[in-house]
Amino acid sequence: MIFAENLPVGADAAMRYLMAVFSEAGLDTPALDARLLTLAAAQISHEAMIRDPEFELSPSQRRILESHARRRLDCEPVSRILGRREFRGLDFVITPHVLDPRADSEVLVEAGLGCMNADARCRILDLGTGSGCLLVSFLAALPRAHGVGVDLSPDALACARDNAARNGVGERARFACGNWYDALHETFDLVVANPPYINHGELSVLPRDVAGYDPLLALDGGADGLDAYRAILGDISRVLGKGGWLVMEIGFGQETALAAMMRGAGLGQIRTSRDLAGHIRVLKGKLPKN
Repeated sequence: MIFAENLPVGADAAMRYLMAVFSEAGLDTPALDARLLTLAAAQISHEAMIRDPEFELSPSQRRILESHARRRLDCEPVSRILGRREFRGLDFVITPHVLDPRADSEVLVEAGLGCMNADARCRILDLGTGSGCLLVSFLAALPRAHGVGVDLSPDALACARDNAARNGVGERARFACGNWYDALHETFDLVVANPPYINHGELSVLPRDVAGYDPLLALDGGADGLDAYRAILGDISRVLGKGGWLVMEIGFGQETALAAMMRGAGLGQIRTSRDLAGHIRVLKGKLPKN
């Protein structure tokens, strides 16, 4: 157990102390976790701590670091503790109302960018936008694009709107509250989605750092995990323009069923992309021009 009086006063020593505690607790990345939490509490950069390893934590900074450490030992992700997450080199604020962006979702952005010309005046729709990490990443990479992020949660939309502004794409982003297409009356060149895809039976066995901190609305995909995809594909031709692409993140082992559903919805050229672990993580398909 961490106690404030056990934390060394020096920032570098405190970091090394936490590294040992986190390692003993069996955390996956004890060194990285200890470094990020210490730097945040001390409000200094990694370079500054290297230059001045004897930098002393104030009493209030030690209390903050102790609180951070206790939360991490309770399996709360570092990104949740700090309220921030880096995604494709961009800085995103995350709140309890949004899914914590994962590196695997960067595969979706790469797959979608492969469908677009870099200088295209395209229109992008992000379904279930959450933190806005997907839409903001696309708009950052496509400087002439405009986009809309849709979410059922007003709190999530507030987070997404803030992230669009902080990453310099707020003037090209619009946000709408609604259930999938309910609030839309236009068509798009690219539709992207990272919908909830975990089935009911798996929710109870999710890792604690997921089940305890990601909102259920962003996780629960129904009895078979495919409810959101049925909603998305059921009326996709209403929002996806002719020749447009639909790009979706999917769960492990869902590619066969979803590829068939995509073909049934009139999409062709079905393609897959794999995540960092080699699993199929993204499916995309094109709506024919004719």
